Amino acid sequence: MNERGKTIYHSLFLGSIFLISGWFKGVDPYGTSLQMEEYFRVWGMDGAWCKYSMVWAIVLCAGELFLGLLLVFGIFRKPAAWAACLLMAFFTIITGDLAFTAAGTTIQDCGCFGEAFKISHEATFFKNLLLLALAIGNILAVRHERLFPKHGFGKWTALACLIFATAIPVHSALFLPPVDFLPYNRGTN
Repeated sequence: MNERGKTIYHSLFLGSIFLISGWFKGVDPYGTSLQMEEYFRVWGMDGAWCKYSMVWAIVLCAGELFLGLLLVFGIFRKPAAWAACLLMAFFTIITGDLAFTAAGTTIQDCGCFGEAFKISHEATFFKNLLLLALAIGNILAVRHERLFPKHGFGKWTALACLIFATAIPVHSALFLPPVDFLPYNRGTN
């Protein structure tokens, strides 16, 4: 497979994971904020971090959705590849802490995919290792590209992606989520 094919494969797969994760958390930013509060308390980051957990949840969800859209559409490939790698390194460290320290016994679920489905801390850690390796491969695949294309391709598409990515968690925070994965969701008897 040539370099272009590797880039497309890495970007599509990694972008799809970010889209799925961002969507599942983004349709329930309230649940994501509760999960983030749990993280903040376990790590002794009470105060402003917990007070603004809804804001952090919306930023996280919108960021994952936006990054996923950039990767899938191939917009600003080099900055998106670096952002994905840094984010996966951060998530790998967090899940490693949960998988191999006492913090994992306090936090029952990592919240990676919202309420849609649960993954153990160990499985999440190894999933993140795999995604980190894929993100590093994506960086290597785009290493010869310019940081930003000289003709400015993608800036309007990126703006549309950012608006869409932000609209999902904001709408879900203000109104009922479009999809609810909780056992007692709307319409359940």
